[in-house]
Amino acid sequence: MFQELTVDLRLPPGARWQLSQVQRQQARELFSLYKADLSLSPNAGEFLVSSVREFVRDEYWQEMESLSRQVGLSASDVALCNFY
Repeated sequence: MFQELTVDLRLPPGARWQLSQVQRQQARELFSLYKADLSLSPNAGEFLVSSVREFVRDEYWQEMESLSRQVGLSASDVALCNFY
């Protein structure tokens, strides 16, 4: 069962996501499923994300970086799954 999640878009990008421990684990599982579904080589994600970084507004990148810190994944993994 998933817990309800509210993301307050009025907050600064780096403070929008406030996940509980359970939600962090669920997010890691979801990211793992996304990455498996993409079936990319380990370096392909880094390459793809670096190729599009300049097209992503800084506010969105800050949000993904904040989320990546909370779930313990790289910002590029979070961005890749977000793009997916």
